[in-house]
Amino acid sequence: MNKKNIFLMVIFLILIGCTMGNIKGKDNFKQVVGKEYYLELNDKVSDININFEGNRVYGFGGINRYFGEYELGKDEQIVIKNIGRTRMGGDLLVMKEENNYIDNLENIEKYKIKNQNLFLETKNKKILKFVLKEGKSK
Repeated sequence: MNKKNIFLMVIFLILIGCTMGNIKGKDNFKQVVGKEYYLELNDKVSDININFEGNRVYGFGGINRYFGEYELGKDEQIVIKNIGRTRMGGDLLVMKEENNYIDNLENIEKYKIKNQNLFLETKNKKILKFVLKEGKSK
């Protein structure tokens, strides 16, 4: 085999490896799609929730409904963008909590799924822990 063929084979194998890693990460995220997760705050499950369908993300922020888009990258990378929401008013403390939550969503860069929980990590390393709807106690 000449050097050119060896070089092309190495490039091909690298590309296949990168693609398979990206597919694996996206396949991993499929277990989240179509399920409702609730944000855990101060060791209690809150009413704030998140859902993923197709390339859309949506949920309830405490007072308002929100909606946007998400994109998956390699190595459990995720970007949530173009977030909009209804403009209802309410308790100032809850509004502040909701604004903080939306700000965090706009800065998410990684996800992890562990024991049926969804963890979203912001650029400044803040972790948002979500539990499945079935795990929500009323």
